[in-house]
Amino acid sequence: MSLRRVGGAGDEGIDLKGWWYVPSNARRRETSMKSPSRALEDGQEEAAGGEGEASVVEESPTEWTAGFADDLAPVDVPRRLTVVGQCKAERAKVNARPVRELEGVMGHIHGREALRGPHHFSSRGRPLDRAPPESVAVLISQSGFSQQAMLRAWRSPSPMMLFHLPGGRPDQSGNVAISSSDTDMRDEVEVRGAWWNPALAGPRGIFGGQVELRHEILESTTASLAAGEANVKTQYRAWYQGKRMPRFGPELEAEVG
Repeated sequence: MSLRRVGGAGDEGIDLKGWWYVPSNARRRETSMKSPSRALEDGQEEAAGGEGEASVVEESPTEWTAGFADDLAPVDVPRRLTVVGQCKAERAKVNARPVRELEGVMGHIHGREALRGPHHFSSRGRPLDRAPPESVAVLISQSGFSQQAMLRAWRSPSPMMLFHLPGGRPDQSGNVAISSSDTDMRDEVEVRGAWWNPALAGPRGIFGGQVELRHEILESTTASLAAGEANVKTQYRAWYQGKRMPRFGPELEAEVG
């Protein structure tokens, strides 16, 4: 996932925007819900040379397929998901309100992409079936999330990920401030928590239940005797087909540069 900051005047509630390249086979299994009469009409249109069902045309990435892991199937070329994100730097845990705001942003994006032109109709003037836009919402908090926020995100129809990234420093007003100076930026930031909802990773979500988010334990070292605790280093990783999902897509510099 490669994101860049876009927040500012007229940002439409979006702080981060970018792309996430994932395996093309990691998708929901679409099923037809047509009535027999509807299927018969479509068959007649196709036989007459009319427009039938609209198919989703995937990109044909030929410039950056050489870097794929050897253990992935050749058909697992990447597909690109649009990612939009919001950042919340507050002392208290994020409640359900920012989740609802992000749902509104996603609804605006989906509505804009679902506008129908003349080419989205069959020869009989009936709207063609279209797959929903593949966009993912990301909500990042420095203080974690409340139970109400988690429940709201879980029930949301918008594919969504929540990240807890602690950091920053309190300013004079008592809020948590993040320096925009490049000298204060770190290459690695601790991910205290990561979670996604069924609309993204469930059987009917974008990933069709084929991608897992795992909390891996990397190593454990004994802390000081005074603390009496073990210092465990962990990380969150996406797994696909029982293995760690490698990075897909172009080089990071080419993607966000």
